[in-house]
Amino acid sequence: MNYRVSDLAWQWGKPKYLAWAYLTPLLYSLIAYLIIWLTGWGGFYNKEFVTEAAKSLGWAGLSPGVFIPLFFVVNGIIGLFGSMSTALGEEIGWRGFLVPHLSNITSFTNTSLISGMIWAFWHYPLIIWGHYNGGAPIWYGLTCFTIAVVSASFIYTWFRLKSASLWTGVMLHASHNLFIQTFFTPITIVYSPRTNYFIDEFGAVLAAVTFCAAIYLWSRRQEVF
Repeated sequence: MNYRVSDLAWQWGKPKYLAWAYLTPLLYSLIAYLIIWLTGWGGFYNKEFVTEAAKSLGWAGLSPGVFIPLFFVVNGIIGLFGSMSTALGEEIGWRGFLVPHLSNITSFTNTSLISGMIWAFWHYPLIIWGHYNGGAPIWYGLTCFTIAVVSASFIYTWFRLKSASLWTGVMLHASHNLFIQTFFTPITIVYSPRTNYFIDEFGAVLAAVTFCAAIYLWSRRQEVF
């Protein structure tokens, strides 16, 4: 079978799907971290992170009450472009090539599960032997990460098939990395090693919230076929 680069769905698609692809990771991340902060599993806010971030941006004179929301907005806009550039490399393979091909031969559920498991396994070497982990035991981090990634795969698959655009996957991936890795996790106070069991992509809370989001879009799977 001949396959061309132009077949990767480079068209932008409807703006509303791109907007929701940006907002969805923000919403499930916000819910997850509100749970973490309100339960006391982690704290808000990490003064050391805020101080260093303010200094690096030349905003050291701003109070935390002004700096934190300002940093959130500016980072969420300007930082998105850099995050999209790194997400695109993965998404060409996952949502550009793999998902539409799987969806041609199997169901939405199987497409999401298969692509999600491959996506998760692809990260395993970096988690096990690298520095991409959250401080909890490896087996625990792998379990939470796998649940989160496979759940996210249902979200990404729904948006990819509904929008017929590669860019919704790029936007979802970029927004997820941006808000979790550069805002919510670093701004959270790690009270003790116990906190690592709940925060970030290797903790239980984000995995649980993402799983709930996946169930919601799975219930709407008939809309994409």
